[in-house]
Amino acid sequence: MAQARRRKGRNVQNLGALSAFLLSRPSREARFVPLIRGLARLGALWIPRAEVRAETWAIGVRHRGQVVEGARQEGRAAGLSFRRAILLKAVIREHSCALRAKARKARA
Repeated sequence: MAQARRRKGRNVQNLGALSAFLLSRPSREARFVPLIRGLARLGALWIPRAEVRAETWAIGVRHRGQVVEGARQEGRAAGLSFRRAILLKAVIREHSCALRAKARKARA
């Protein structure tokens, strides 16, 4: 009888461990949440050129023609959304490329 009690106690402990394990595992849908978030971030990386040009113009107006410096200042602001940060990086990259192209033409 002592063995039966011990065995029963062990099974109860094992059942408790199993239920704790099952409860700690995320549900099927919850397991895909990080993947969905990652795909959303990848989608946010693509920004249309028209949007970059519009933002370049707006930053140039706000910062009196200093587009790159203005974008860097706005990029350092607190509470910047992920998409806005990507947009500002695109503005800096696009404007820097345009300045380099102008410098190459001037040298040639």
